[in-house]
Amino acid sequence: MPSSLRSSTTITSKRGYTDAVSDRSTVSMLWTSLRAGTITETRGAPRSPNNARARSSDGSGRGGRARSARKSASKSQGRAGTSPFTPRRTPFPTDGAAARAHEGAGATRLRGVAANPRRTGVLPTEQAVARGPPRAPSCARSAPGGRSPHRVRQGPPLACPPSPRSPDVFDLEALRDEFPILSRTTYLNSCSLGALSKRGEARLRAFLDEWHTRGASAWYDCWLARLDDLRGRVARFLGAPTHTLALSPSTSVALATIAESLPVQGSRNRVVCSELDFPTLVYQWRVRPDVELVVLPSEDGVHVPLERYAEAVDERTLVLAASHVNFATGHVNDVASLASIAHAVGAFCLIDGYQAPGQIPVDLPATGVDAYTAGPLKWLCGGPGLAYLYVRAERIEALRPRITSWFASADPFAFDPATFRYRDDARRFEMGTPALATVHTALGGQELIDELGIEAIHARNRRLTDRLVEGLTDAGFTLTLPGPANRSAIVMVRHPAPAEAVRRLVERHIVVDHRPGHVRVSPHVYNTEDEIDRFVRALVEVGPTG
Repeated sequence: MPSSLRSSTTITSKRGYTDAVSDRSTVSMLWTSLRAGTITETRGAPRSPNNARARSSDGSGRGGRARSARKSASKSQGRAGTSPFTPRRTPFPTDGAAARAHEGAGATRLRGVAANPRRTGVLPTEQAVARGPPRAPSCARSAPGGRSPHRVRQGPPLACPPSPRSPDVFDLEALRDEFPILSRTTYLNSCSLGALSKRGEARLRAFLDEWHTRGASAWYDCWLARLDDLRGRVARFLGAPTHTLALSPSTSVALATIAESLPVQGSRNRVVCSELDFPTLVYQWRVRPDVELVVLPSEDGVHVPLERYAEAVDERTLVLAASHVNFATGHVNDVASLASIAHAVGAFCLIDGYQAPGQIPVDLPATGVDAYTAGPLKWLCGGPGLAYLYVRAERIEALRPRITSWFASADPFAFDPATFRYRDDARRFEMGTPALATVHTALGGQELIDELGIEAIHARNRRLTDRLVEGLTDAGFTLTLPGPANRSAIVMVRHPAPAEAVRRLVERHIVVDHRPGHVRVSPHVYNTEDEIDRFVRALVEVGPTG
C-alpha cells in the first residue's frame, strides 16, 4: 500500500462521491478497490464534517463531480419521496437515504415538539468516514430510475401538541399504523419481543434489494457504514460516546465476552448476582470453576435491597453483576448505586440492561457502570439476532477478551494470522460479521424510538401501567409488583395456570406471556387504554384454569 494511503486519504468514487478516510482498516479495504480500478484517489486534506463540500481542482468549492453527484442524489430522493422521519438536513450521514427510497413518502413525522437527539451534530463514528450532506448512495438506487418497488402509502401529518384530552406529543393513531400487528392483535408482550414497524420492514426490504442487485459490493459503500450508523444512534440514545459501544450477536455472547476479559486476580474471585437475574447472567460464572459465585436471595420475590449487595460485596469481589430491570418482576434497580458499591472495593460492575432501554430513560456514563448489555429485541422494536455492549471508556484498554474475532482486530482487512492487535475502542469486543438483516430492522426501530423521545415513551408507559395495575386490582387479581418508584411496564399477575391462560387469550387475539406462577403483561407506547381494559376483561373471562 502506498505511504500516501496509510494515514488520511480522500477517495473519489467513479460515481463522484468523495469521502475522507482516516481509519487504517477502512483505508486498507479501500486500497483493494483502488487497485481494482473501481475508485480513484484524490490526494489532499480530508474534508471537515462542518465544511464538507467537495472542492473542485481550483479550490473554489463550486462544483465538480461531487456536486453533480449530490444533485443527482437529490433528484433521486425527490422521485422516491422524502421521509419526514429523517431530518431534512443533518451534518452526518445517517444512511437513511436507502430506507427513504424504499419507504417512499409513507413515513411521516410522529413528533414535532421535543428536539430530536439525532440533530446534535455528533458523528455516528469517531474514526471512520467524514462525509458531506445527506445523499442517496448508489445502493439506494438499484431499481430503474432510482425508484424502489417497495413503497409505503403516505399518511396524514402527524405532529401535534399535547392537549387536555391527550397528554401525548405524538399522534397515537399514526404511531399505531406503523405496527401492522396492532391492526389484528391486542399485543401486550413487548418485554418478550417488540412489534415490528413498517420503518424496520422498509429498511429490511432495502437491504434485501441491495443483496439481490449488488451482492458483496454493498458491504463497501452501504453496509459497513450502516454498522457505524447503528453504533452511533444507539450510543447517543444511551448518552454514551460512540467508541464505547460494540455490536454483539446476543446478550449471552456480550456477557461471555466481558466474563472472558476478567481473569481471576489472586483471592479476588467472587462474583455476586441475585436469584432474580436472568439465568444467562448467572450462568457465565457458574460454569467457571475458578469463581466463587454468590447468588443473593430475594425476601419478597420482587427485588434484592441495595443493603444486601453492600453486605455481600467485599475486597474478594471480582464482579458485581445485576439486572437493570428484573425480567420476572419488573423492578427497576438503582444501577448507579450498584456501581458505587462495586467501585468502593475495586470490583467491576456488569449490568444486564436488556429490559431497560426503550421503556425507561438510560444515561450510561452518569451511572458509572463498567459494562452494560442491551439490544433491539424488546422495547427498541428491532428484532432478534443482535445485542449492544457498552464498556466505560476508562475500562476498554485494560479488557482483553480471550474470545475474539477478525472484527475485533485493529486491522481486519490485513488478513494477517501471524499478528493480532485489539482495536482501541469497544469494537475489540465484537464477534464477527453481524446479522445484517437485524441491523436494518434495528435501525428502523431506533429511528422511531429516537423520534418519539424516551421521556414521552416513559410517560405514556407509566400511564398505561398504572391503568393496568388499577384494572387488575379492581378485578380481584393479586400482583407481584414493585413499589411505584421502582416500577416498569412489566406487570406480573399471579395465576394458577398461567400457560393455559396465555393460550386461551391467544384464541381471543390477545398476546401476553407467562413465567412461573404468573401471567406477564408488558404494554408499550403504541398500546391504548382500550387494549388494557380488553385484556383485563378477557383474563377475568378465561378464569382460573388448571
